[in-house]
Amino acid sequence: MTVSEPHWADEDTPAELAAAADEMLAEILTRTSIRTEIDEYGFSCDAWKAAVEAGWFQVALTEDHDGLGLGLSGLAGIAQAVGRHLLPGPITDHAVVLPMLIPDASEPARERLNTAINGAAITVLVDGAAGSADGSALPQLLDGRLTGAVEFVRFGTHADELLVAAVGERQEPTVALISASADGVTVTSQPSFDPIIRYATVGLDNVAVDHVVLVPGTQTAVKLAELRAAVRLFTAAETAGVARRLLDTSVEFALERHQFGKPIGSFQAIKHLLADMAAATLMLEIASADALQRAVDHSLLESLSWQSKALAAWVGRQVGEGALQVHGGVAFTIEHDVHRGFQHALALQGIDGDERELARKLGWALLRGELEPWA
Repeated sequence: MTVSEPHWADEDTPAELAAAADEMLAEILTRTSIRTEIDEYGFSCDAWKAAVEAGWFQVALTEDHDGLGLGLSGLAGIAQAVGRHLLPGPITDHAVVLPMLIPDASEPARERLNTAINGAAITVLVDGAAGSADGSALPQLLDGRLTGAVEFVRFGTHADELLVAAVGERQEPTVALISASADGVTVTSQPSFDPIIRYATVGLDNVAVDHVVLVPGTQTAVKLAELRAAVRLFTAAETAGVARRLLDTSVEFALERHQFGKPIGSFQAIKHLLADMAAATLMLEIASADALQRAVDHSLLESLSWQSKALAAWVGRQVGEGALQVHGGVAFTIEHDVHRGFQHALALQGIDGDERELARKLGWALLRGELEPWA
């Protein structure tokens, strides 16, 4: 296996999905019109349409709901391609969140979610717990109305509909579906250091709920935990794609850049640095793929997501810092591809927990006997 060869080259179905996604993104993201659209608005309607037409959002959806029924494992190649090509957009929401909610949703809510799956609307998850360790940022749902505010909602300004994770009168979790243009909803753009993700603050002032997708109760708490775990797994695989991009860019630069009459890649210090980056990237590719494959067992879903996302948070930062060192001062400029990739890796680092927070969760699970060390 060469340094630039994706881990998926060893496996049939994921390899086909990865190759198709990689080929498609390599072609469309070189178009001037799409690059201009992304640079100006942080999103491309044409790129989004291509993802819809490629069937990405049906991959994890069960067959009895007109999906491909491949589960989370089928998304690994897509997630890595999204990271490798730095594709902006609420891919996680449509590829992971919607397919997991549709089977349990009421019929009217399911119709709305299917509309988004099929590309007629953009729906994003509004989950205050994504950036809050204790989940204290969740809005309240009382008497069919939502009140509260959630910051750092990814691609909130592009959304037609919002899936809001909230708590009821007794603090029991629930998920509600509302229109982004409903009375009482305000969506305000937030500054972002990440050139790939656009953030927004969603304000909810006594907003009437259209549909309760997951009714309050114990089972909803379990389902919401599984949903967040699946988002972590997808994010880890996406980070693996970002790390691969940073590694490949660094290898190419080390071969082309000359000092003292020879490529800088021939110097021992650069060799060791690239070797460490390659080892970390390969480890994350394999680990994130394995975690998604094993996620079919829902009893392992949460612990797998902690492990995979914690590793991804560490690897993304390590490989990004290594890429900066290989490139020297040139990569610190905001226009440089390495800068864009590293900033995105840092943004992904904190989504639904970074390595420190997730390591604590794993530690407590081990101490309580809830997790086998070598499972």
